Amino acid sequence: MTEEQAPAQAQQIDGKKPDVNASWCWIKDTRGYESVTVTFVTVAFWITTIAYILSIFEKIGPFSLRPFDAGACTSYMGPILALYATRKYTDAKYHQELVVSSANSAGASSNSNVPG
Repeated sequence: MTEEQAPAQAQQIDGKKPDVNASWCWIKDTRGYESVTVTFVTVAFWITTIAYILSIFEKIGPFSLRPFDAGACTSYMGPILALYATRKYTDAKYHQELVVSSANSAGASSNSNVPG
């Protein structure tokens, strides 16, 4: 183990998350965290939208364009939207359990000080 890895492992043992610098390219979600799934959904939306808009034109300069293929866009966008939806569901489920368990443990620790 290198010297750089030791502090990170010590922080994880203490129950704290190590500071990790996120990439500059990830878009932030509604809670303010950088999110890969939000970035994927946004990029997929814009690619699909640009493909739809460009399909209006048969030719732009020397480039000929294909007609819009809804099936191809659906097969491209569907799994990414499923990833986003399941990620939001998982975050909501475990965040709620985390809040409830931390509230229960805080209540138990505050009640343990009461004589009784």
